[in-house]
Amino acid sequence: MNGVWTRQPLPGNQVPQNRIDSVAKNIQSYYPMPTLPGTFRNFWLPMRTSYAQDWYNLKIDHNIAATNRLTGTVMMSPVDQIYAGPNCPIATGSGSRDCASYPVVSWDAQVTDVWTISPTKVNEFRVTMNRNGQEITPPSMNAGYPQKLGLKNTQGDTFPNIGIGGAIGITGIGTGLASPLYQNAFMYSDMMTWTTGRHIIKFGGQFDRYQVNQAWNRLLPADMSFNGLFTRNPAAGSSTGLGYADFLFGLPQTWSASIAPLTGARGSNFQTFIQDDYKIRPNLTLSFGVRWMIQPGWNEHHDRLANFDPQLNNPATNTAGALRFGGSLQETRYAGVAPRLGFAWSPRPKWSVRGGYGMFNIMNGANTFAPNIGLGWTASGFRTSTDQMTPIFRMQDGLPNVVVPSDSTRTPNMLNGQNLTYLPGVTPLTFIHQYQLGVQHELPGRLLVDVAYVGTKGQNLGFGRDMNQVPASALGPGNAQLRRPYPQFANITRLNFDGRSNYNSLQLLVRKDLSHGVSLQTSYTFSKALDTGAGHGWGGTTSVGVWQIAAAPELNYSLSTLDLTHLFNGGLVWQLPVGKGRALLDQGGILDAILGGWQLSNVWQLHTGTPFTPTIGTPNLSGALSGAWLPNRLGTGTLANPTIEKWFDTSAFVAPPQFTFGNSGRNILRGPNYANLDLSLSKNFTLSALREGMWFQLRLDSSNVLNHTNFGQPNSGLGAQGAGGIFSALASRTVQIGGRLTF
Repeated sequence: MNGVWTRQPLPGNQVPQNRIDSVAKNIQSYYPMPTLPGTFRNFWLPMRTSYAQDWYNLKIDHNIAATNRLTGTVMMSPVDQIYAGPNCPIATGSGSRDCASYPVVSWDAQVTDVWTISPTKVNEFRVTMNRNGQEITPPSMNAGYPQKLGLKNTQGDTFPNIGIGGAIGITGIGTGLASPLYQNAFMYSDMMTWTTGRHIIKFGGQFDRYQVNQAWNRLLPADMSFNGLFTRNPAAGSSTGLGYADFLFGLPQTWSASIAPLTGARGSNFQTFIQDDYKIRPNLTLSFGVRWMIQPGWNEHHDRLANFDPQLNNPATNTAGALRFGGSLQETRYAGVAPRLGFAWSPRPKWSVRGGYGMFNIMNGANTFAPNIGLGWTASGFRTSTDQMTPIFRMQDGLPNVVVPSDSTRTPNMLNGQNLTYLPGVTPLTFIHQYQLGVQHELPGRLLVDVAYVGTKGQNLGFGRDMNQVPASALGPGNAQLRRPYPQFANITRLNFDGRSNYNSLQLLVRKDLSHGVSLQTSYTFSKALDTGAGHGWGGTTSVGVWQIAAAPELNYSLSTLDLTHLFNGGLVWQLPVGKGRALLDQGGILDAILGGWQLSNVWQLHTGTPFTPTIGTPNLSGALSGAWLPNRLGTGTLANPTIEKWFDTSAFVAPPQFTFGNSGRNILRGPNYANLDLSLSKNFTLSALREGMWFQLRLDSSNVLNHTNFGQPNSGLGAQGAGGIFSALASRTVQIGGRLTF
């Protein structure tokens, strides 16, 4: 009305039965009934996850000659893990492992040849192979769920993935993870050690070849998210709507679907190095060296890949920006020069000073490039509301069509309207700089004290973000898609390598070697870690978590999610003074067999909480079409006496006006502190009467033996139900009894 969208409130603020989407009604029937009162956090169910793993080892040694020894080892380890779920065979959340069997088989093999050429020259040649294979199939596959739900035009016969967010979020349900994954790594290395005078010189090289055959999360039949966009009052900027109401109407904000083929990513690298340990004086040694790495780009075994090209003409729009197929995803990079320098100096007996600096390259693995491997050969579809008003479809009317790949459809404009990933052909290598300086002193009683400064600096770190985000200057009402830099596409995640990190710490360590039946090691670290982002690794090296404005990466530089201001940990081993050879009952016999020879050990850790970022937990009304929506900050957000019901002050933050970004920062608050104690009690029984060298170890292990509750991070989604509260905890006490027979 007069250029302003308006909506009328529902009678009684309830969705009428005759307006509930038929597919939504059927999906609703698969949600489990509450087990607790209330409308929030009202479901609890104890679950068990089974885990079985075996190890098989083989080792062969052969002396080819008195100066040449050949060693070969093989280890095979099958794992069978069954993940529990509260609603099997329907999983909780898209791509989760709920209810699925998760079989994994790992192989590790190596052959090493050590050749003593002369008393001063030794050559070591090694060939190593690692293989990891797994095949995960969701239990809801091929059970006819789309037909049971009345959901038409799905990709694959399995349950759709439903995500419900907004002011009142509901646990998502859907299909489990579907994923074949087979990884092979072949490594060939040779190193020569040459001792001459005061020098020990080592030089050599290594060539690695990687094969990653996978279709991770290969089947996404229909991913739909509902967040309240279509039940909010557009005339009131603060209105949020309800994601659950959108779901009942059958109106998703975003839909995607895909079926990915099994692809074969291939990568390699070559490294060569030289290092010299120079003993300048009996109490002073200098180590220096350099490593050079050549890293070619990743490719696909059958050339099935594509990449966004910002300069290529798009035939559908006659504008720049289109797909380019085949080839390598990156040019070969030769600039991997990494120097190393260190020293060790003993100025007087029982004192030493050590320091060093080194550069280390981080190779980008297959996960970083996975979105482009198979692109153009994957059946896919994507839609999202770009004006915050118009629904993309209604579930009961059926799902949109996907783009089915073929030689005729594989054109530069093939994926117009969909999400893409862009990897520039020329990117810098990622380096980590490490440096430290420490002083060690041995005190009476075999006590060692070590005080050190330790620091690291990350250079050219991965920092992926949407290069097609609507610029801040173009935010406003209407169809935001038309204001993207490349309006013919949705999100274009550019794999930038402009991230950075910095870590500085003071570390104190005290260690007591075993004497009088006691050994001890404890340490304290005072540190600060800053970065532009930190990820879990599953999305590759460029997946870094929260960011708001793609064009302003410097705004993300703040406390790292991994920052621990204070860290105190250690361990104690105590050989109980009872039994033969000890202070009490120093005799053999039945008493020694029962009471003697026990050993008690523990590991403890205490640290401050890790940082987190408050974000807007209701629909993102910035109009940027990607990125997080940060709030405007009115106060510190901290509380003098936080509780798990209210960990931070949510009133210190407000949602920004529509079509603007918030001014709050990343990782500005901290979660709960952490404390844990693990305990182990063990005893070795000699069985030499049965066989020489045979013994049996009995042990009792307990993790979190005090059953101390370590709470998770609070709900940081402002405006959502439960914002500011903590609703998760880490593992509780576990106890296991084990035995080991050695012969």
